[in-house]
Amino acid sequence: MNSANDSLETIRSKIDKLDEQIMPLLFERLQLVLHAKQYKQRLTDSVREQFILANIVERHKQQINHNAFAVYVQNIYHEIFRNSKIMLRRANRHGNHRPNQ
Repeated sequence: MNSANDSLETIRSKIDKLDEQIMPLLFERLQLVLHAKQYKQRLTDSVREQFILANIVERHKQQINHNAFAVYVQNIYHEIFRNSKIMLRRANRHGNHRPNQ
């Protein structure tokens, strides 16, 4: 994946390319979360969140073979969940159903 000879600029360029791939996926995920709210009774579904985390760890256990990396992934998803709830509350207050409104 990475060469020991990569310069800092090369590494940063690779990170930028990954960010370009991640951002549309996060946006699409948020759109789906906002769409799903019409089917939900409650804003928070901790059982679903735990299921998502366990499923991700199980499906990617080859990459998540170190406890520190598992915590890293869980922290990222906790932030995604937290920010999704913030956007849902905002959408409920303003009647918006799209994250860019």
